[in-house]
Amino acid sequence: MQVLVAIFLFLVCLAGLELFTISLLVRRFNFIPTLILILVTGIIGAIVARKNAKVALKNLLKGDFRSGPPQRQMFDAVAFFIAAALLIIPGIITDVAGLFLLFPWTRSALYKKITRGKMTMHSTSGGFSEQVRPKTKREHSSSLGADDVIDVEAVDVTDEK
Repeated sequence: MQVLVAIFLFLVCLAGLELFTISLLVRRFNFIPTLILILVTGIIGAIVARKNAKVALKNLLKGDFRSGPPQRQMFDAVAFFIAAALLIIPGIITDVAGLFLLFPWTRSALYKKITRGKMTMHSTSGGFSEQVRPKTKREHSSSLGADDVIDVEAVDVTDEK
């Protein structure tokens, strides 16, 4: 229930900010240029985001991983869909946020921020590996000493039935 209240408050605040920015633009540039700006950014952004989302989703479904690992392609497809939704919503703040999601460098920075320290799958080797990241002070003070060894035996279960 608290999540729904938070989402509702966020949407109300966003609508208020959008109305405030639109009113500032109307005072500065008049109504017609502001309306044209909102409509043009929405239409162009939605067309571009829709096209890019289709390409990203098609590559993911076809298994074409030349442009990156599957989780990255899925992230890009979702980012394009979110960008299209933000660009369709009338307003300046949502248009700017949607346009930023269309830029590859913005998506890369957001993807790195979200997946930092997570497990990723490499499409070339088919295995999982942990991304290298600097250790924090808490991680340095583990219960294992420098000479302690954990011995693990790997078992191949792909051929067993």
